[in-house]
Amino acid sequence: MTEEVAGRRLFETWLAEPEPQEPWLIQRRARVQVGPALDEQAPPRWLPLRRRWRGTPAPEAPLPPDLKAAFNGQGWRSIPMLLSRIQGHRLVLDQKIAGWLDDGWVEVEEVASGVPETWTIRRVRLSAAAAGLLYLQPEQERHVQRQAEMAALSAKMAGWPDDAARARAAWRDDARMLALVELLAGIAAAQEGALREARWEPIPGLPQAQRPGDAPHRRWIGALRGILAHLSSEQWQYERTLSAVWLDDSKALHQERHAIAEYLGLPDLSEIGVFPHTPVVLCWGCFTASFEGHTLDGRAGMPFVALSAETIRAAQDWTIEADAIVAIENQTAFETALRPPLRDDRALCLFSGGHAGLAERELLKAWLSAAPDLPWHVWTDWDAGGVRIQMDWARWAREHGLRAPRPWLWEPERLQGWAQHGKPLSDGQRQLLQSLGHPLAQELLDLGVWMEQEAVLREMGAMGQTLLSIATASGDAT
Repeated sequence: MTEEVAGRRLFETWLAEPEPQEPWLIQRRARVQVGPALDEQAPPRWLPLRRRWRGTPAPEAPLPPDLKAAFNGQGWRSIPMLLSRIQGHRLVLDQKIAGWLDDGWVEVEEVASGVPETWTIRRVRLSAAAAGLLYLQPEQERHVQRQAEMAALSAKMAGWPDDAARARAAWRDDARMLALVELLAGIAAAQEGALREARWEPIPGLPQAQRPGDAPHRRWIGALRGILAHLSSEQWQYERTLSAVWLDDSKALHQERHAIAEYLGLPDLSEIGVFPHTPVVLCWGCFTASFEGHTLDGRAGMPFVALSAETIRAAQDWTIEADAIVAIENQTAFETALRPPLRDDRALCLFSGGHAGLAERELLKAWLSAAPDLPWHVWTDWDAGGVRIQMDWARWAREHGLRAPRPWLWEPERLQGWAQHGKPLSDGQRQLLQSLGHPLAQELLDLGVWMEQEAVLREMGAMGQTLLSIATASGDAT
């Protein structure tokens, strides 16, 4: 064997046909011998053919909805890999590929084997147009969006040194607040530097994981910058005002306020003069209480009175002269109950707003603490949501050692009479009711319908009776 022959090596490559057939690019795989010492190539030994489709989508053609899920990237995907992503068998996949191929959304590579030659799909990838729409264009849009977000935050960071200086002067006699100012100033300096370099800087020591640049991270940057400005002002403000200025959304701070307060070592942002709007509770009935030398009268307003959460917490000397309490889920039903003919001077009515908030629960607890033997009832829609509210109130009463509530107007006979105002239960609603495992849920399952409070208000008014009289007639008010 000569040195030249010994120096030859084999490799395989794809050689294009002299005149590829459009739109197919035909290639032939060949095993080629090359002698590096002689710099010459032996005649290739031909192997199977390969062809690739070079389609182009029609203008304005919509992307198939399952295209991205099938490929999840721009590279080639083998048939077994696609089968793992597509619901169905090989025939279903072949039909999908044929449709995508005809519309120009994919490139398909086929290989020929056998005599006569049989073409078989070997692998598939997104066409350039599809990849652009699914990945390149969205990435460009995200890049533009990120630049806009960075520019907006960078503009908000401006002036932080002056705010920090004013805050240090304002709180120079309070070591705790000075430490807070220094923390905020350090964060502002780091974030301003990062934004100037077009990058996201994590906020150090966060109690929960955040990905830099995500919405929570951006909210924290804006909120902490706004708090630094707030500390320099020596004024108070509502959190929605701060949120509107520094987060461009008056409601955005609400979801972060407790975590931010904890991060800053504060029991609440109100400690530094950033207050939430005071919740207001709507109610009416025969009760009185004292508040800072004034008398609160539950019948002083028409058709109801509104008490702030702060007033409820500070009120004392509660007296109750009612026969029963009715907590009403729906505001329309609540206001209807306070107008003739349903209006009843013997009833204390509370608008709970679905699953009641803390202020509503505090007022109800004050009433029940002043009159422990007073029966109380919960009036809800007759549906799965209503059952959950009934269960929630019963659980709350147990946890606070209070008398258990009773569901209002849930007697089977009454529900049968009102069933004409209901709507049939769907399969999903039935499953949800069954999952609750509660006697009230079973009542609705037996009835086969669900009802809203508003649907029966006219019929209740037509009875010409007051709220408690209607319930007494069925024994519910006992």
